[in-house]
Amino acid sequence: NLGPNVAHRLASLCGQFDENLRLIEQRLGIEIRSRDNFFAAYGEPSACKNALDILFNLYQQTAHFPELPIEEVHLNLRQSEREKPMTQNASNIESSNNIENFSSDEFEFLKVKIHDNYLEIILNRPEKKNALNPKMIKELAICSDYANHTDKIRAVIYKSTGDTFCAGLDLKELSDGKIFLADIFNKLHKPKIAVIDGDVHAGGVLIVSCVNYVICTPNIKMTLPEVKRGLFPYQVMDSLFRIIPEKKALDWCIRGYSIDSNECKELNLVQEVCNNDEIETKLRHIIDEISLGSPNAIKKALKVFEEIYIKDNIIKKLNNALDELKKSNDVIEGVKAFKEKRLPKWK
Repeated sequence: NLGPNVAHRLASLCGQFDENLRLIEQRLGIEIRSRDNFFAAYGEPSACKNALDILFNLYQQTAHFPELPIEEVHLNLRQSEREKPMTQNASNIESSNNIENFSSDEFEFLKVKIHDNYLEIILNRPEKKNALNPKMIKELAICSDYANHTDKIRAVIYKSTGDTFCAGLDLKELSDGKIFLADIFNKLHKPKIAVIDGDVHAGGVLIVSCVNYVICTPNIKMTLPEVKRGLFPYQVMDSLFRIIPEKKALDWCIRGYSIDSNECKELNLVQEVCNNDEIETKLRHIIDEISLGSPNAIKKALKVFEEIYIKDNIIKKLNNALDELKKSNDVIEGVKAFKEKRLPKWK
């Protein structure tokens, strides 16, 4: 039903498909090899409409502004998207209800406190060293959705109970989760602060590397032991690449050693190292400074940062690689050795 001029312009955009390919792949969460594959992939009506909407939105932005740089077109289009809840893999009704009926008293593995201008999330599974199981991950995602869609929340604070901040994924409950752990933090477009008074292991380092500020006590250590369990910290590696030199990050992932709070600060993983009695003062200072800024400007900036520097297709590829590793015999032996408190016997 498009008029001749519109159809011609849309066809022209299809001719520039290589330039727009990355944007559309990320928006739809798929890989496209050619224009033919793109149109052939959408036999299902709603998916087809989604694909055409993307192209037509791009047309609308370029038709009247032919000199607009392609980078700005990409940015404008992505900024105009409606934010999708991280719990979108459940039904849309469930996602909406999670936000509208949010209650700080209804979590099994988190303690959640709603303050005047920030949300405080306390990992509360100390008997398991705050290891992340599927239910706990979903609870964290619900909190992120609530913070994203609640204007009065200017910042999100992560704390923990027990002697370990977070031990990463629960090895006894490894499964192909529907929610990517990195998305819980990367797609939360509010300033994020972690307060660490306990060691951090494996996927717990992902939280540290995804938040904007980290305050820790002097005696904490961070480790990446995944390779000793037959796994690899793919998502952690990707997030570390945005903070520390890639060679150093890869070395840490491969050898899985511990680093102390001073080295964490040198590597910019941690911004403040202080004693327990100083933590609340430093935390309050950061929150107060954040609150002086424009909430709209900060949220938009964090969203643009995520869109430019954090690639959904890469996150998806890393999660697929992890899922493949979970099926290997090395994981069976690594997890068994961990439970039996012995060195693994690799074949």
